[in-house]
Amino acid sequence: MEKTSIIKAISVGISIFATGLLLFNFSTTVWMFIGSMVIFSLGEILAFPLMGAAIERIAPVDQKAIYLGAGQLNNIGGFIGPIFGGWLLVQYTDWMYVIIAIIMLCSIFFYVKALKTVH
Repeated sequence: MEKTSIIKAISVGISIFATGLLLFNFSTTVWMFIGSMVIFSLGEILAFPLMGAAIERIAPVDQKAIYLGAGQLNNIGGFIGPIFGGWLLVQYTDWMYVIIAIIMLCSIFFYVKALKTVH
């Protein structure tokens, strides 16, 4: 992934991540869940480190610390995620992973838009 652009690498990582989520939704056996987790983890390994690199790339030189600090607001997801996920699990059990995958895929748009404004 080092030879590809950050936009492509993040898009591929998020797409693999979302595919793993979708596969969770359709898994019916232990092996399907294990396969889904492997795919989910590969997407996570590809996408998440590059998100910090993308933030660093779009930040003006004199404001990198502010941008990277604001980028850590994604840790709020550790608080909101279980609440939102629990609500989805109760309200939309059959669609929970699909909804989360769609939200993840939508994030590609924001990364592409932010990185294209820099170039």
